[in-house]
This record gives sequence, structure tokens and C-alpha cells, in this order.
Amino acid sequence: ARENFVKNTVREMWKKRAGDNEAAICYNMGYAVSDTTKVRELSTVEFKLGSLMTDYDCFFMSGPDNHFESQGDGGYINLGVMSNDGYCTFDGATDDVYCK
Repeated sequence: ARENFVKNTVREMWKKRAGDNEAAICYNMGYAVSDTTKVRELSTVEFKLGSLMTDYDCFFMSGPDNHFESQGDGGYINLGVMSNDGYCTFDGATDDVYCK
């Protein structure tokens, strides 16, 4: 259920992005962004199922020279990313996003 929630949330964000130079990101663990001035619409989105409640930070990130560094587990249960590889790339080995 959480995996579908994250995928659907990021997919809806992607439809509303300002341009192809932005990545849509949702994550529910610790993270760092190298240039927070290039992050917009940061919001907390809650997933609830019975007594389970998990919150995600969701936002758009752009470059140039910006880096989202995940500091916890990845996988769609925790992290959702959509990006245009010409501007922002997702590194599946580290679960990080780099915007050129």
C-alpha cells in the first residue's frame, strides 16, 4: 500500500512540475539537499492505513549543481523520484538525485 501511495504521489507531482529541469521527490527518512534555494513546494504528505501512519517530505528540486542525498533506506516504500535524465538523474545504487 505504501509503495503505491509513493508512486501515485510522485506521478501526480510530475504532472504539475514547472518544467523538465525539476525532479519530483518524496522521501520518509533523513536527507540533505546541497542547495535548498532550488527546492520548491516542500510539504509533508501523510499515509495512513489503520493504525499505521507514515509521513513523507515531498518537493520539487532543480539545478544547476544540486544534490539530494538520501540518509536511510530506499525502495518505493520509502522513496519516490521522477525526473528527466537530461536535467536530473537518479542513482539507484545510492538512492540520490543529481540535478545538473
